[in-house]
Amino acid sequence: MPTKYGQPNADSPEWTQEDMDRAVPAGDLFPAAFNTTPKRRGRPRQATPTKQLISLRLDRQLIADYRATGRGWQARIAEDLAVAAKRRAKRARLAG
Repeated sequence: MPTKYGQPNADSPEWTQEDMDRAVPAGDLFPAAFNTTPKRRGRPRQATPTKQLISLRLDRQLIADYRATGRGWQARIAEDLAVAAKRRAKRARLAG
C-alpha cells in the first residue's frame, strides 16, 4: 500500500482476498488480552435497591446553596432529609 508520499510500504503490504478469508478476530487468538465482555455502565444493580428515583421541587436558592458545597451535594440533601424525618417522627411520638 503506498504511503502518503507515494512509496510502497513493505512493512504493511496490501491484503489479498485470501488474507481476508484467513483473518480471525484478535480476541479469538488472544482472549486474555482482549476482554470482549462489555463493562456495565451506571450504578451497580442490587438484589433490593436501597434508593428510589423521585422528582422533587425545591427552592432555587436552596439548590444553589447545596451545590455550592461541592461534589456530593445530593447525598448531603438526602442526609439532611433523613435527620429531619427522624426528628419529626420523634416529635410525633412525644406529642401522641
